[in-house]
Order: sequence, then structure tokens, then C-alpha cells
Amino acid sequence: MKKKTGVLIDMNVLTKSIIGLLCVTTLAGTYFSYTEHQNNRQWEQQQQHNTQYWSHMQSIYLRDFDYALAESLAASTISDRQAALQSAIENANFILQSVRIGSVTMNFQSWSYESFITDGSRYLAYPASEKEISLNPDQLEQIQRLRTFARTALPYLDQMRKKAVDSSISDIQQISTEMEEALSQLDSVSTYGNKAFNEFLYNQNPYIPPKPGTVFAGETTYTATELAAKAKIFMGEAWNKGAGKQIVHISGGRAPNSEKSWISSYRTPMENQPAPILQH
Repeated sequence: MKKKTGVLIDMNVLTKSIIGLLCVTTLAGTYFSYTEHQNNRQWEQQQQHNTQYWSHMQSIYLRDFDYALAESLAASTISDRQAALQSAIENANFILQSVRIGSVTMNFQSWSYESFITDGSRYLAYPASEKEISLNPDQLEQIQRLRTFARTALPYLDQMRKKAVDSSISDIQQISTEMEEALSQLDSVSTYGNKAFNEFLYNQNPYIPPKPGTVFAGETTYTATELAAKAKIFMGEAWNKGAGKQIVHISGGRAPNSEKSWISSYRTPMENQPAPILQH
């Protein structure tokens, strides 16, 4: 009887221990979940705050950027135009700094937005240096493209600022995606292949030879025979390998099929002869 009672007591202790362990585990899990939820909520609130501040500052800089461009077009003197364009460049640089910060702190990614500002900042130095009373047609066209970009992006930035108050991060990222799609449809600032602009960039930092006179003056010269001998030493067994083989120069550019163009440049002397004319 005592043995049976002892077993019952042990079972009760074990049951109570298991129940207690389950309660502790449940409480720990609940606390962990609550803490994790609080941390996620705090992180999301911080992201919303960052987005609201970032989009607000972007709107300010972008409006000032557009306003400065408009002033440059309406300027009556060269000095007023240069001052307006310099202001636009400064605002573009502020926007660029903010965009790079946003890509790190908020995971904001908009290639078209950043590309417009980067190219615009580089290009505007060109019309800002113009000494003529009027800008040329290309300069006017690029400034108008930048204004179109600014006026297209501003409504989306205003949406992001308003949505950041009570919307989720995914909603804000959706607006960012829509802005990217809208900007990608615009004509970009023409910097690549723009001869006048590239000449301006070159004149900013022209090439100056390290010594006066002919660049290669005083360098060792070689005859064709000497060059062939050096090439043979360099190429070793690959030089004219095989009976009747020789390297033949083919003038003109490479064909789209690069392998074919290289193979066709390595022929036997007989293959280099013109094809006979067939007579009937």
C-alpha cells in the first residue's frame, strides 16, 4: 500500500513538473513573440519616419532644382543664367547625396531617378559655362528634359511622403516602382555621344604630354625584320608553325563572327592567291 502511494506521489510530482515546464515554455514563447513583434513594429515605424523625412527633403530639393532651371531659361543676362544654373547644380548634388543615403537606410532603389540627377549634374556645367547671350538648341533641349523629369517625379515623392504616415513599407515601395516606370519612359539627358558636351569635358582637363615635342621622340625604333625576329622569339613554336604557313595581314574591321575573322587571317600561301576566273 505504501509502495503504491509512493508511486502515485511520484506521478503527481512528474505531472506537475511537466505542466510547470510547459507553462514556462509557453510564457517564454509568448514573451519572445511579443518582443519580436515590438521590434518589428519599431523598425517599421523608423522606416516610415525615414521615408517621410527623405521624401520631404527630396521634394524640397527637386522643386528648387526645377525652379532654378526655369530661372535659367528666363534669365535676361548671362550672369543671371549662370547663377541659376549653378543653383540647379548645387540642388542636384544635394539630391544625389540624399539618394545614396536612402539606398542604404531605406533600401530605396530607382535607377532612372538617380541617373537623371547624375547626368543632369554633369551636363549643367556645360551650359553654365556658355558665354553667348543665348543657349544653343541642344542646351535648351537638355534643360527642358531635366524639367520634365522633375515635374514627373514630384507627384510620386509627395505620395510617398503622405503614405509614410500610416501605410506599410510595401505600399511606399510600390509608389517608388511606379515612379521608376514613369521616369524610364522619358528622354534621358544626352551626355553620351554628345560631341559639344564631350569637347567641353575634354577642355576642362586636356591631355598634356609629359615632355614637349613629339611624344615618341627618342624612343628605340625597329625595322620590319627586327620586329619579326622579336615576334618569333615571343611566340616560340606558334610562330609560322607548319610547312607553308604564314601570318597574313587582313585589312579592315573584324567581322561579327570573330572566330571566322581570326581563322581567315591564317592561311597558306596558296589560299592567299586570288580565285581563278572561270570562262565558259
